[in-house]
Amino acid sequence: MGDGAESVVTGINDLRSAQPDQVSFLANAKYEPLAQASRAAAILVSPKDSPKLTCTRIVVESPSFAFGKISALFAPAPIRDEPGIHPSAVVAPDAVIGEGVSIQAHAVIAAGVRLGARSVVGANSFIGEQTTIGDDTRLYPLVTVRERSVIGARVIIHSGAVIGSDGFGYDFDPKTGRHVKITHTGYVQIDDEAEIGANTTVDRGRFGKTHIGEGVKIDNLVMIAH
Repeated sequence: MGDGAESVVTGINDLRSAQPDQVSFLANAKYEPLAQASRAAAILVSPKDSPKLTCTRIVVESPSFAFGKISALFAPAPIRDEPGIHPSAVVAPDAVIGEGVSIQAHAVIAAGVRLGARSVVGANSFIGEQTTIGDDTRLYPLVTVRERSVIGARVIIHSGAVIGSDGFGYDFDPKTGRHVKITHTGYVQIDDEAEIGANTTVDRGRFGKTHIGEGVKIDNLVMIAH
């Protein structure tokens, strides 16, 4: 909707910074003043907010979601990870490595690990004993996955995350007057299509499992524990 004039769009931007050859979006009514003043070639807007604007606008049910689709058209080409095992990586002889897996520099894959097809293990990451990782899962550099963890398909774990470390559990020994560490025999299970943010920790429990369900998204610097 607009004045009928044609425009060439070469990029995207926020409402305040958008130029006459860029598209922006209005998803929250509190930013309406910015939309009114924006120089954008067009603004994605909901049917409810469209009548409030006089600029050229594209009316969609969800401006934010639609803008995300448009953003992908202008994004740089994704970095492709070459399949194979870097010469500096350490992989246990009994590890099962799926087709098309990429294991990057200085990664360590411990005994009994199973890596699904096309999974990526980033540089300097560690995968502990008897861990299972599903197809198309990506571990960015410097991820630690402790022993016996179960990670599904199409999971993303960002740099610095630690999966399966011991929970913070102690008992007080009355004879010595000291805290005694409790053995944690549980494990972590992360289901398909979950995403774990950078420097987030997901601890194993004293027993049983710490369960991150399918499709769950966890931000950076979060601690998940019992």
